[in-house]
Amino acid sequence: MEQVNFDSDRLCMAIPKDHPFSKRSDLTLADLAGEPFILWPMPEGRSFHLQVIRLCAQAGFVPMITQEAHGMHAVLSLVSVGGGVSDVPQSMSGFRGDQISYHPLSGAEIEFGLVIGYRHLSPSAHAFVLSAEEKQQGLSPSL
Repeated sequence: MEQVNFDSDRLCMAIPKDHPFSKRSDLTLADLAGEPFILWPMPEGRSFHLQVIRLCAQAGFVPMITQEAHGMHAVLSLVSVGGGVSDVPQSMSGFRGDQISYHPLSGAEIEFGLVIGYRHLSPSAHAFVLSAEEKQQGLSPSL
C-alpha cells in the first residue's frame, strides 16, 4: 500500500457556548480536568483518540470520557447540546459556531498530518495524489 501526506490540521478545544469556560481567553487543556469528555471510539480513529489521551496526560489528567460518538459531526453535536467538551480538528471549528466555543491548543504535538492510503488509483484519484505530493513539496499544483 502506498500513502501520501496531503494536508495537516491542528487540534483545538470545543466547549459548549453556555459553559462557564467558553468565554475565557486564557483557557488551557489542564482547565478541562474533571470535565466530561466526548470522543470518537478508538477503532474509528485510533490516532486521534490516542493523541487526545496523550495531550490530556501531558496536561496532568486522564480525561473522563463519558460518551463516544461515531463521526466528528456527532461528537460536536453532543458538545453543542452541553454533553461535554472535546478536542477536535481545528478545521471543524465552523461547525455549530453559534453553539460551540472553539479554543486553540498550543504546542507542536497538537498538529497532525492527513494521509491518503491507496493500492490502485483511478485517473482522477491519481491526479489528486500528484497534486497532494506537489503541495507537500511546496510546488504549485498541476490541476
